[in-house]
Amino acid sequence: MKQFAKLFFGMCLLFAGAQSAFAVPGNYLASVLNTPVFPSPPSCYSYENHTVPTSPAPPFLGLGEENVGVMCFQTTAGSAGGTVTDGHVRGRGLTSLFRFPCLGGTTSNAISGTYGFVFGANVPYWGGGWIDFGLPNPAGCMDDYDIVVNNVSGGLAGGFQLIKRATTPNPNALVLAGTAFYQGPQPAAPGYYAAVLNGCYSFLSESVLTSPTPSGPGKDLLGLICFVPGAGATNPSGNVSYGRVRDLNGVITSINNPNSSCFACTGTYNVNNLPGYGMGTVTIGICPACLIFDFAVFGVGVPAPGVAQGFQFALNHPVSLAGSRLEGGTAYFQQQ
Repeated sequence: MKQFAKLFFGMCLLFAGAQSAFAVPGNYLASVLNTPVFPSPPSCYSYENHTVPTSPAPPFLGLGEENVGVMCFQTTAGSAGGTVTDGHVRGRGLTSLFRFPCLGGTTSNAISGTYGFVFGANVPYWGGGWIDFGLPNPAGCMDDYDIVVNNVSGGLAGGFQLIKRATTPNPNALVLAGTAFYQGPQPAAPGYYAAVLNGCYSFLSESVLTSPTPSGPGKDLLGLICFVPGAGATNPSGNVSYGRVRDLNGVITSINNPNSSCFACTGTYNVNNLPGYGMGTVTIGICPACLIFDFAVFGVGVPAPGVAQGFQFALNHPVSLAGSRLEGGTAYFQQQ
């Protein structure tokens, strides 16, 4: 029994030693989202977030929201905080889809704010930080977030997860959360061109039911989309082919002929860097009976020089008057 006690005590000491050896000595500095730091360019991250329609009382009952965009972070050596810019498209639904390109008229990443990793009430963990967008940004462009970084390598985070933070407690507020992936150093203006999407990407999207009367349609899409950029290094546009399986409230359908004459299986895309760097639209089919998605690329240069590893996207068109749906997801590079 004494031998067992000694062995158990020894194991506890060993475990405690292992914990100490791997303990983080302090929270991250702001450079975890911008390495190398200023005077090098900001580091940009593509993100998508959406709500869970859980609020108990009007006007939020059933109101859904989805954002897709790009944040770019800048700091100096040794600082716990820095500046951040943002450009995103917001879809919000009640009885119809409302699409709002936040400050996205002519300038990429026109929303400005701050971020940091100083411990506080909302930062009780290693890698935890905050992002604040306040005045002079207009209403609708001032979300604040708590974040936790992930996949840190060489001092730079490969991404982060984020949850919306209400500066004033509100039991009826929307619950909004999502994920961001490293895009790359902020490009020189005007930004990326069509060649940043080159090859085939697998994707999965899910809808958010956003209207209580009647309920919006539940919809999942699983498929593949292939991009062929137009000729010329600075061409913003190109063509796409597409195939998918759809589950619409339990009814499974498929269009699986992306390389033939299926009009619903082909389309175009445009990388216009609005409202954020590496953002644009993809149009599938013939409008008005078409699908249009807003996207934001990430992982530029990972599969091949100048080519994105993937993109995050959200539905732009069509609207659903019988109960709006918000629909978005993530796509990952398959092959060129």
